[in-house]
Amino acid sequence: MNKTAEAKTTSPSTPVRATSLWIILLVAWLGWMFDGMEMGLYSVLAAPALKDLLGVQDPKVVGYYVGIMFALFLLGASIGGFIFGRMGDKIGRVKTMIITIIIYSVFTGLSAISQNTLQFGICRFIGALGLGGEWGLGVALVMETWPNAKRPVLAGLLGSSSNVGFLISALINRAFFAALGWRLIFCIGVAPAVLSLLVFFAVREPERWVKAKASGQKPDLGQLFKAPLLGKTIIACLLSSVAIIGTWGVFQ
Repeated sequence: MNKTAEAKTTSPSTPVRATSLWIILLVAWLGWMFDGMEMGLYSVLAAPALKDLLGVQDPKVVGYYVGIMFALFLLGASIGGFIFGRMGDKIGRVKTMIITIIIYSVFTGLSAISQNTLQFGICRFIGALGLGGEWGLGVALVMETWPNAKRPVLAGLLGSSSNVGFLISALINRAFFAALGWRLIFCIGVAPAVLSLLVFFAVREPERWVKAKASGQKPDLGQLFKAPLLGKTIIACLLSSVAIIGTWGVFQ
């Protein structure tokens, strides 16, 4: 039994094969792409969905509720990034990534059967928890397996996948909204759940995580706010704030 369990994780002394590296990159890329698709679906379907749920056509009223839903998304994604990031440290990147994919897929799909704005907002918030968690886990999975020299290029590649997801969501909306309506299109959001099967069967825990777990090493969040990482933490927070504020402005 122990031998079987050990075979499912990357041994600290076993180098990661090239095929495994590409599978990990593909999984992370698809995860980010589906994240972008989910965000894109909400951005184009929120207004028609809320018009239907509220029973009003006033653009000011609808716009107010769209803003609330987007605020719930930002809040949920932030909390999810922290919660599932910590969970990934404890139980593994792969297991936690599967959980996050299932969460955002299921709750995007459940948005389709919302009967009021409260239910719609709850689905939006819980789905965002999974989205925020998957972002960080996808990056960690790639950065902990690929060589350090490849990190800058891979970070850019992962970032581009979200834009592909946005494009796909726009094409889905353009092709199917008139025929299907917002509820059935939200059902398409369940599709990323299939990715969790690929993660489960094809991806092993990163060697670095296995080593840290075996040694009993625990991550210390406080290190981010001490030298020599404090400066980088401040810069990262500022850059992230610009991105969040800019995104908020775009959707208002």
